[in-house]
Amino acid sequence: MFVCIARLFLGLLYSTLVALYSDVVTYGEWKTGQNANSFIMGLMNISLKTAIISRSTVIPFVLAAAGFVAGANPATASIQLKDAVNNVFLFIPGVVALVGGLILAVGYRLTREKLLQYQAEIDARKASV
Repeated sequence: MFVCIARLFLGLLYSTLVALYSDVVTYGEWKTGQNANSFIMGLMNISLKTAIISRSTVIPFVLAAAGFVAGANPATASIQLKDAVNNVFLFIPGVVALVGGLILAVGYRLTREKLLQYQAEIDARKASV
């Protein structure tokens, strides 16, 4: 049940990612005077690639540390192995999601008013050229 609720909130967050990156594009153009749209939007793939790399290293490491043996009967799994599976699929991603949420809540300072102001200044710069 907890995983379903977490996935619901993560799905809501994922739906806003493009808008957050677009806000950064506007801020970057306002700050530097250059449009780095392609570069900034391309950065969205870094988190995906990082997740794939970490998935390929963390999961085998945790399972090996817990004594997982490929091909063994799952009914004979130890308590440590069951705890390791719960940790690697629930606890570790949950902690990472909470840390990311805190960083976003504390570090993201672009408001709608600021973005409208920045876009107006960008439009004025382009009109004067």
